[in-house]
Amino acid sequence: MGTLGQDMKYTEERMVAARNFANKLWNTTRYVLMQLEGRRVKRPHAADRDTLALEDRWLLSRLEGLEGDVDSLLKAYQVGEAARRIHDFLWNELADWYVEMSKVRLREGDERPLAVLAHVLDHGLRLLHPIMPFVTEELWGKLREHLDDDLAPALIVAWFPKSAGVWRDPAAERAMGHVIEVNRAIRNLRAEKGLEAGARPAVYLRASGQAAALGETAAATAFTSRVEPQVTAADAGLPDGEYA
Repeated sequence: MGTLGQDMKYTEERMVAARNFANKLWNTTRYVLMQLEGRRVKRPHAADRDTLALEDRWLLSRLEGLEGDVDSLLKAYQVGEAARRIHDFLWNELADWYVEMSKVRLREGDERPLAVLAHVLDHGLRLLHPIMPFVTEELWGKLREHLDDDLAPALIVAWFPKSAGVWRDPAAERAMGHVIEVNRAIRNLRAEKGLEAGARPAVYLRASGQAAALGETAAATAFTSRVEPQVTAADAGLPDGEYA
């Protein structure tokens, strides 16, 4: 992925990075298809926004922002930058964060993530198709069977996503941004302290403005960062013990 007018040298590192991304996309789609087995789901509807979890609203908002950015970048012939943003969204926000958080809810019987997973992956594959046509065509052909929509017979003739402006949610993006920062800090601290993978220390999160977000996502934090989170008030005391 280069900038407009810039030549790119062939390197094995670029090929390995592209292979790794294709593999990540394949595995993410395989996970979604496994969860959707035997089902057809309807896309999430903006009228149901209040029934969705924080991470659902965050991902849908981020997707809509991406669609607007990609549309503007492609019109300006900034294909490399458009590709980079699609790559980062699919790898980081969908695969690394939302998919991992969805595992907790699906395991507990909450099926709301299924519609979000299917919808966001569908739009992500559509956005990526002009850049990676063959892999996306193969994956979308399997995903389309699980969407309760009147879909095109092939991705190459399907409509291209455009931002409709119905899912933008700056508050959800700020809240989830804070949750992600907290989880990264926990993981960095685990690495600094050399904790074993099976160790699950108690973590006290002194929260102020984002206490609700940290509380709502506490189960996901426990699963993805392998800790036992306790959300407390910013001025709350801590029990006796050793703290990092």
